[in-house]
Amino acid sequence: MVFLKNRHLIGIYTLIFLTAMTVNAAAQEDEGPPLVKYLEAGLGFTHFTNEVGDGNDQFVTFILSKEWSYQLRFDAGRAERWGDSGLGVGAMFTTYLDRSWSFAVGAATGSSEFIFPEYLVSATVGKGLLAEGNLLASLTWVHDQSKGENYYDRIGGSLTWYQGSHWIYGAYFNYDMGQPGSTVTMSGGLGATWFNWQQRYIGATLQYGDINYTQVGVTDFLVGYEEFLVRGTYSEYFNPKMGLNVRAEWATNEMWDMYGISASIFKEW
Repeated sequence: MVFLKNRHLIGIYTLIFLTAMTVNAAAQEDEGPPLVKYLEAGLGFTHFTNEVGDGNDQFVTFILSKEWSYQLRFDAGRAERWGDSGLGVGAMFTTYLDRSWSFAVGAATGSSEFIFPEYLVSATVGKGLLAEGNLLASLTWVHDQSKGENYYDRIGGSLTWYQGSHWIYGAYFNYDMGQPGSTVTMSGGLGATWFNWQQRYIGATLQYGDINYTQVGVTDFLVGYEEFLVRGTYSEYFNPKMGLNVRAEWATNEMWDMYGISASIFKEW
């Protein structure tokens, strides 16, 4: 099984599971918010210019959560592009303290040659700011180990502002330190979403950054280029518990343009 293919992750997944079960057992003793279950399934298609080829993916997400207590998320999917294909899985556990602080740990792996990592681990701390708590700040660390010699460590920060009852604004920045070659990659983005609660969400994101890594082979060489990305999102609720997500992306760099679209159905109960 992909979940158990890497010994680095067995202990991490076990820790996530045991921690989640401990928090869930404690939460069951309270008469607080009900346990909410969320299921989403979808597919996507990607086209690359300059005869690079096309890609496709299929994915499913399942979430168990208790408001202001915890969230346990599982992801699984299949992806294919550039002559590679494989299955990937991931898990993330988030817990909340006094409606102000949040802490999350996650892990992922996959069976492909390069699409999915050998293993990925992450940790995030979040804090609600302002008197209303509607400005959320987060700091994230990620370690991503490829199937080969390459790996990177990322430090990322984000701000999300819930402004009034119809707008969400966001900004983020990532600083990646890669090996071999001690490469540095930096990227950042801005986004905005207009919404009517549990009815309709329309969002857009702009991202710009550079991508630098060492191509390992008979002779190692540095790969570096800049990339600009535009993403649009649309969510439509059929009823308060079920709806449709659509996402479209365009990215451009000196080697290709990328056009992507995905759609998924989600349900809560």
